[in-house]
Amino acid sequence: MRFGRKDAYPGLIPKATALFYFLIKGHPFLNGNKRIAITSLLHFLGKNDKWVKIRARDFYDLAKWVAGSKQPDEKELAMNLIEATLRKVVVDNDEFDKFVHDPSSRLPKIRIPHNAR
Repeated sequence: MRFGRKDAYPGLIPKATALFYFLIKGHPFLNGNKRIAITSLLHFLGKNDKWVKIRARDFYDLAKWVAGSKQPDEKELAMNLIEATLRKVVVDNDEFDKFVHDPSSRLPKIRIPHNAR
């Protein structure tokens, strides 16, 4: 996404953050905005040879927290939380493949603010 001649969200993680946030908060669909945001994010990352190492419940809790955040008061907080989470869990596809086949692998612990759960 560009504004003027500048990239509004430079880099993969900021673009992924904006995609996830605006699909949830923009409410473009009557139903399923959180599910569509998660699916769209996974598709976007996959197209860029990336994937996520995150528990499904943590991923959903993040989406739920974003949906419940107050706009515009908590927009910056929500965007920062999404970006920090993605920086922690986004990996190259090769790393994810190794992770899947290593029984000693562990998922990173994600902290979502209390009102998400």
